[in-house]
Amino acid sequence: MKITENEQLTDELLDYLRDVLGGHITLPAIDYKRDLTYYHRSELLGCLMIPFLARTVGPDDPEPLTKEQALYFARGRAIERFFGTDNKPLVKDGIVVSVDRTSPYHGLVEMKSTVMSSSGFPHAFHDNRKDWAEECKVVAAAYEDTSCNIAIMFLEGNKKKWGNPDRIPVDLKAWRLEFETSETWGAWSELRGRKAVLDDALSLGIAPPLDIVKPTVSAYYCKECIYSKLCPYWQCLNWGPNENQQEEVVS
Repeated sequence: MKITENEQLTDELLDYLRDVLGGHITLPAIDYKRDLTYYHRSELLGCLMIPFLARTVGPDDPEPLTKEQALYFARGRAIERFFGTDNKPLVKDGIVVSVDRTSPYHGLVEMKSTVMSSSGFPHAFHDNRKDWAEECKVVAAAYEDTSCNIAIMFLEGNKKKWGNPDRIPVDLKAWRLEFETSETWGAWSELRGRKAVLDDALSLGIAPPLDIVKPTVSAYYCKECIYSKLCPYWQCLNWGPNENQQEEVVS
């Protein structure tokens, strides 16, 4: 993977943002209803228990979003709402893939927001934000491309203290991520494999194997998951099995 800062794309996005805020662009309507007919690529890149439980428990069974969760997701949706365009998602191999926007000059663009410091990038793509790089890789593969841009809104800029002359309170930066064909092919092949595991789990009514589920998530994400109290793995790993706990989740 080759990472190059794309300052031209940053300028393009800022000009677009100025046009939106100036009332020169009308944002398209967005429907947040979920279609569970297909898997979205984000479902397959994360913990497979989430798409499994989303399709095997009642819609009112998960815990309601906490205050923090609702605000966190709203923040991300707000960034998508401003920068996202009306790109129709594509379906490839039964997997839905959408991209936040397509630049006429730079191609595919994924939008993100974070409270991490801008000074931590682009190194973070090799470290604690490998998942973002993986998303870009899968998007590039689905659109039969070998590159995908990622633009990040840094909500706290470079996080330097007030009074520091180098402090940047909020920032926007973009990078172009370029991949070898073998990388995009391998990423898509792995995604198809995870889809096959989930298909088998749903057809049998048995949760995906723990050794496939567990490496994809951290304890933090498990704790914050709305399905945690419905997940047999979370219950067994944290509370231990009880006489009423079944080893299988049956649809």
